[in-house]
Amino acid sequence: MRQTVLKYVSGPSYMDRLRGFLDWKETGQRGPMLGQLFQGTFGSGLDSLTESCAKEYFIGYHENLRRIVPKERLLEFKVQDGYKPLCDFLQVPVPTRKVDGKEIEEAFPYVNEGVAFWERLFVDRKLQTKRIVRKLATVVSVVCFVGAGLWYWWQ
Repeated sequence: MRQTVLKYVSGPSYMDRLRGFLDWKETGQRGPMLGQLFQGTFGSGLDSLTESCAKEYFIGYHENLRRIVPKERLLEFKVQDGYKPLCDFLQVPVPTRKVDGKEIEEAFPYVNEGVAFWERLFVDRKLQTKRIVRKLATVVSVVCFVGAGLWYWWQ
């Protein structure tokens, strides 16, 4: 979380705020939404959330789960362990797929690791830039068209 979410949400730059304003409908509401989520979860907003505050919250949350959930119904799962412990707990087979006629265990999806997080954010930023350029091009075109029409009319 330190290398992904906390780094992403800590102090958006002036350009991030401008991009959010220009792309309000698609992604501009993300910051306020995350702020409310973090405020409700951690008791502090994005600008004051610290690693120690987040750790304290998660430790308390997990201690409470251990206290209220019966041991036979609780799985303490680490995604690094892959499918096996999860599938054993759920009493389902580990997902497999056929490769060259052989059944092999499906790779566990690690989509929230740091590199994948930043890659998705980079792709999202490229799409956001395209939307902003399209919107700005439309506005500039309309202004030029109206301006040319008014100039022609006054001549």
